[in-house]
Amino acid sequence: MRSIVVFAALMLAACNGTWTVSDRAFVLCSGYVSALQQLATFRAAGQLSESAVRRVDSIRAELNPVCSSAVHTHGALDAVEAGVRDLLQIRRGADL
Repeated sequence: MRSIVVFAALMLAACNGTWTVSDRAFVLCSGYVSALQQLATFRAAGQLSESAVRRVDSIRAELNPVCSSAVHTHGALDAVEAGVRDLLQIRRGADL
């Protein structure tokens, strides 16, 4: 739970307009990787529904190319932010 709180604080900071695109990319993509790792643990424990797994796979297909790219745009990072929020909602549902 603590990692989610820390991540949420970093995500809010990354949304602040004073960060460079590179800084924002680093924070958002790091949070993305962290969320995927947590969800992988839940999936291995059988705590994710099939629909949640499909949603995670869909988000991965969209965000992996963005986070593995050396070039980032604000629009692409907005998509990462939205995807990470979705992953956090899925993770929250797995906690229930």
